[in-house]
Amino acid sequence: FTIKSGSDGMKSTYDTDTSKGNIVITGGEFDITASNGGIHCNEDILISGGNLTISSGDDGVHADSSLTVNGGAITVGYCYEGLEAKDIVINNGDITISAEDDGINASDGSSTTQTGGFGMGGQNQSSSNSPALTINGGNLYVEADGDGLDSNGSITVNGGTTIVCGPPSSGDTAVDFDVECVLNGGTLMAFGSNGMVETPTSASNGSCIVAGFTSQQANTAFSITDSNGSTVLSYTPEKAYAAAVCYSSDLKSGQTYTVTAGSTS
Repeated sequence: FTIKSGSDGMKSTYDTDTSKGNIVITGGEFDITASNGGIHCNEDILISGGNLTISSGDDGVHADSSLTVNGGAITVGYCYEGLEAKDIVINNGDITISAEDDGINASDGSSTTQTGGFGMGGQNQSSSNSPALTINGGNLYVEADGDGLDSNGSITVNGGTTIVCGPPSSGDTAVDFDVECVLNGGTLMAFGSNGMVETPTSASNGSCIVAGFTSQQANTAFSITDSNGSTVLSYTPEKAYAAAVCYSSDLKSGQTYTVTAGSTS
């Protein structure tokens, strides 16, 4: 499918039955160029296969209720926000996003008031039905000028490999959450400015290192090495950065590590 649209590329809405307005994609090749949203629906989106290439003036993929990705390849080369829904679950797949604002945004559309800064998690009144971003697997690369991973509720990472090249501006951050951020597995390397860095709430089956340092130019190598000099994590962000949030099962509590960004250790 090659879609060029002056509004939404693909859209499903309900008329009177609010349980309808869903989109299910199990395969195929999609090349979508849209002035508004790339894929938009009023209820749920399920993507379990296929190759989707999207360029949009608004969200790349938007669901009012839930967005679940079980497989396939999603490339959002240009958008305002990459993936947005109240509940986002990524179980598998290859996802690449380049966003003017947030890369992945779990939001119910309501505004929130958050306090915090470097070394602090998000603090906000929450409910049991608050938005949630859950990453269980897959390979994710997010480049965002706003928040890289953003949730008006919680973020949970249980698996997969997630790389975030977040905002250079101090008003946004690579990982932003209002209630909690729980890391249980997989690998997370998130880079961005150091003005609004938030420390994840908890880490199990591994450890999380949050580091701030002098601003580094784009394409400056970053690494974490153990006491033997062996590399545990490494990446070269394509954007300038001054902070990193890194989690891996290979980072062990009680051990000594060296964090290096360019010539700074």
